[in-house]
Amino acid sequence: MQLMRLDSFVAVRYNVKSASDNFEIYNVVSDPQQTRNLALTPTLPVKLDSPAPASASFRTVSDLQTYFKAKVLQSRRPEKWAKRPYDSALVPAVHATAIQGGLNWQFYKGHYSWIPQVSALKGTQRGHIATIQLEGLKAVQSGREGLLMLEGYIKAPTDGNYTFYLSAQSNAFVKLHDMQLIDADFGYTPGTEKTAQVFLKAGLHPVRLYYNQKDVRKVNKITEAKDHIPLLQLSWSGPGFSKEPIAPENLFSRKK
Repeated sequence: MQLMRLDSFVAVRYNVKSASDNFEIYNVVSDPQQTRNLALTPTLPVKLDSPAPASASFRTVSDLQTYFKAKVLQSRRPEKWAKRPYDSALVPAVHATAIQGGLNWQFYKGHYSWIPQVSALKGTQRGHIATIQLEGLKAVQSGREGLLMLEGYIKAPTDGNYTFYLSAQSNAFVKLHDMQLIDADFGYTPGTEKTAQVFLKAGLHPVRLYYNQKDVRKVNKITEAKDHIPLLQLSWSGPGFSKEPIAPENLFSRKK
């Protein structure tokens, strides 16, 4: 069974055979007993009480159905120990307007034993970066302890199976859409490469990269011992190309 909720609407489906299986959809505010399956009337107009999620538009029940089907795929990646019938389904891209090349970043000063949720934190610095090259950022050059978050979109050039590769000098974490793509946080050995595979539709996919900068003196010791390790490197391989750093032409972000 799968169950999701958006605003007043709950979507549920059973015995899922494929990513295209329809959800039953109910308005649990006006119909708390869930007696009317709105999915049977896909052209029925709908209205959300709260703002719609970014890059989404809802006019009818059909739009809700599309959203819930996409959200399932955007919230997890295939795992060998938890196989699902839709593991090879392509994760839908998103539509984004007012975008620019590169990624936006924020720095959250402080000592963090692990990578925290940033929703309750206040950023002390912010800016824009063209590539995933942390060495040039003032927040990094200062040597202060803190969490660096890069945020934007990765553009998949074509449909297919992609592998992502992450290595870093300190704890790091990568989220793609709402899925935990690569976890290099707890117990991570600096310089170790971690990988993850995911099937992507061509287009823009929201990404967040977290880098937990430690005391500069500790970082320098690592650098002296392993000077070939960049602070953080995210590479990928995919349909028609082998492993390479993610190029600037594949990185985008919202204009501030």
